Amino acid sequence: MTKSAQSSGQVVEFGSHLIKRAQWQTAPDAISWWPETPLWTAIFITIVACIIGWTILSGYRFLQKAYVRQTRRCFIEFDSSNDLVGMADLLRRFSQQHWALQSLSALDPKAFSKCVVELTATAKAPRSSRVAPMDLALLESAMCALLSNSYQQNPELEPIQRQLIKKWFEEVTC
Repeated sequence: MTKSAQSSGQVVEFGSHLIKRAQWQTAPDAISWWPETPLWTAIFITIVACIIGWTILSGYRFLQKAYVRQTRRCFIEFDSSNDLVGMADLLRRFSQQHWALQSLSALDPKAFSKCVVELTATAKAPRSSRVAPMDLALLESAMCALLSNSYQQNPELEPIQRQLIKKWFEEVTC
């Protein structure tokens, strides 16, 4: 017999022996994808609870601020159509909704605008978006003019007053 034939026979015998040996062994148990320790279970449940809680809270806040989004849309519509009566009505309705704990409905235009400006100044807004202190008096006079002029037949506002009211609406509704 040649040397190459003899060596190939040994390889076949060695391989068949391994195959027969593998058939006699039992397969190992499957490894679970879920960790067996209770700490990992607690961590997973905590993470899932936090995600569910955050989702519910975000949805609640979104629904709670629906009036702010609607006010912004209405203000843009009234501003583009130059409807000062609608803007004054929107200012009153939004302020009464936004600061519900204050009694704003019975106030005259001057007291109403002063109260709204004070509430805006004390609101928890970022420092960069707050109206400058010297503009508060101008904003108060602009709101008073808007509320007073809205009862006239042809209401008009000065451009600076319109700009201040528009800036206030953007600040409060963003």
